[in-house]
Amino acid sequence: MSKIRSTSLVTPVALAALVLTLVAGSAVAGTTGTEFQSMYTTLLNWVNGFLGKSIAIAAFILDFLCIHPFLDGNGRMARLLTLLLLYQSGYEVGRYVSLEKTIEESKETYYESLLRSSQGWHEGQHDMAPWLEYLLGVLIASCKQLESRVASVSGARGVKRQLVVDCIRRLPPTFRIGDLIDACPGVPRPTINRALSDLQRDGEISCSGKGRYAEWKRLRESSQR
Repeated sequence: MSKIRSTSLVTPVALAALVLTLVAGSAVAGTTGTEFQSMYTTLLNWVNGFLGKSIAIAAFILDFLCIHPFLDGNGRMARLLTLLLLYQSGYEVGRYVSLEKTIEESKETYYESLLRSSQGWHEGQHDMAPWLEYLLGVLIASCKQLESRVASVSGARGVKRQLVVDCIRRLPPTFRIGDLIDACPGVPRPTINRALSDLQRDGEISCSGKGRYAEWKRLRESSQR
């Protein structure tokens, strides 16, 4: 990655210039106008998308840390600014996963990348690549952690729903909601209601009456889902 001089702050004009430079460098003899436009559009999407915003955020935070405006608390303020800039850019993983904890767990790499990227900053001779790589790594790790959490929750819900379905198939042919609740301790009522609705939609059970005294009846046995 080329070094960014003066400050790390990447403006739209600088990014646009970078795009034009990369496109021009990618074009070879015989490149058609359509191919050139396609390359330009792809690179511009990178600039306007996650890549460009990540570079801008990383550059801003690096500048802030190098300026070191406060006697104390600069690191904490930098992390808060990172969250704010991510939110404003439409990336809200920090609402569900602690980026600060991820940084704390990789503190050695944090200081190493900050040291490498801050060298020569005052002379405009620094290299932002180590810091950018570290910040992207934090974001990727946080997204994977969130994905794992979502999968875990979804899996737990699926297990509980299947528990309700199995209980329905073991109950007498005619039963009430109270019987099902007693047979499924610890399962939330909304999960029970969803399972009943799904089986009713599939034609496996029917309901007569309303409320707690409504009677549910198995119409047919179904293969395990």
